[in-house]
Amino acid sequence: MAYDGTVKIGTELDGSGIKKGLQETEKSAKKTFEELAKESGKSVNELKADAKKIAEEYQKQGYNIPNSYKKAYSDMGVYSEKSKKKLEDDAEDIGDSHEKNSRRVSETWSNAFSVLLGNMLTEVVSQAKNAAGAVLDIGMNFESGMSKVQAISGASGEDLAALTDKAKEMGAKTKFSATESAEAMQYMAMAGWKTGDMLNGIEGIMNLAAASGEDLATTSDIVTDALTAFGLSAQDSTHFADVLAQASSNANTNVGMMGETFKYVAPVAGAMGYSAEDVATAVGLMANSGIKASQAGTSLRTILTRMAKPTKEVQTAMDQLGVSVIDSDGNMKSLHEIMDDLRSGFSGLSEAEKVNMAATLGETDGMSGLLAIVNASDGDYQKLTDSINNCSGAAANMAETMQNNLGGQLTILGSTAESLALEIYESVKGPLTDMTKLGIDAVSNLTEGFKTGGVMGMIDAAGQMASAFAENLPSIIEQGFRW
Repeated sequence: MAYDGTVKIGTELDGSGIKKGLQETEKSAKKTFEELAKESGKSVNELKADAKKIAEEYQKQGYNIPNSYKKAYSDMGVYSEKSKKKLEDDAEDIGDSHEKNSRRVSETWSNAFSVLLGNMLTEVVSQAKNAAGAVLDIGMNFESGMSKVQAISGASGEDLAALTDKAKEMGAKTKFSATESAEAMQYMAMAGWKTGDMLNGIEGIMNLAAASGEDLATTSDIVTDALTAFGLSAQDSTHFADVLAQASSNANTNVGMMGETFKYVAPVAGAMGYSAEDVATAVGLMANSGIKASQAGTSLRTILTRMAKPTKEVQTAMDQLGVSVIDSDGNMKSLHEIMDDLRSGFSGLSEAEKVNMAATLGETDGMSGLLAIVNASDGDYQKLTDSINNCSGAAANMAETMQNNLGGQLTILGSTAESLALEIYESVKGPLTDMTKLGIDAVSNLTEGFKTGGVMGMIDAAGQMASAFAENLPSIIEQGFRW
């Protein structure tokens, strides 16, 4: 390729090492460039620029940098035999500098990637350790909860297995975890519920807890205590949950406050044969007037007990109102009938007479609650009564509505994830238990060896321990990896 002073395509070299190499090469060949400048009529700088462009053309054809400059210098005739070796060496230096820069960039990226990969692996390992620890914690907490159920209820064998499976099932399909289900079963067991009772009753309680926003243990405690007080059984738990759910959604109260009310009034109401529906109606009417929780329970209990065994003054007031707790056949009237009679009797009184009559019947504790019941409008009274008496499925429907949002679905996802963790735990529990037992035996043997033989005794025990580990560890590890 003869030099004609032109080049078709040019690119600019980059890098301080290459630039410096070019400067040194140009300095060494300065005389030769000056000679060529005299012959061609071009300046030295123009010739140097041409040399660079020619070299770049050769690079496009596949020449490396040193050889491209050698070819360019040769084509231009800028070297003499005397300076040829120096120019070739400088061209080699330019290429070496470029390759070093490229290698340095490559090494920098390689190191950065190595650091990034290392950090990623460290994070993966860390998260794996955390996940393993979480699985163990979840599994052990659940087992501990079911052990308490077993201790309280006396369930064992197939019964305990059925309760365990039910707790896991509830954890997999509701917002509550299996561990929370086990805690709810503890309250059921304390209430004297048997295995069948717990299996049939837990779903209604869980629906009520989900519908009300109360925690599962508290809801279980409320339902079991109230059922006992009303003389109901575990098989009534679903319906009772519906009563509480409907009352709390149609009156100015909630399940927690109603549970507090029932602590005071349910034993009395249950003994008198009053239904949970009628008591819930009375409690709801009081709540709408701001009388709630323990105050409502105390108020209603006072009214019921004073009318059940009336003083002469109370009996006179009841006769004036046309109210009796017993019908013509000598049977106890329902609380709904008594409330109807009270509302009818009070309707013809002036405000002053109502207050005086309420004070007579209820005294200080019961007066405000009684006025709340008799002063409620007919529409409000009938609406609340009808809704509570038609409450079937209320807890389940409300629970579904409460969970029909992102937050609710994420909560259910968390419970489902715990179910997965429990399955994993079940797979590794056996091997881990065996290893733990080996460790306990080992420490006990070392302690005993030291007691009987000092350091040498402990060394002998350590040898026996090593043999035991060698004998049992392979099978333990094999079991652990099956999952």
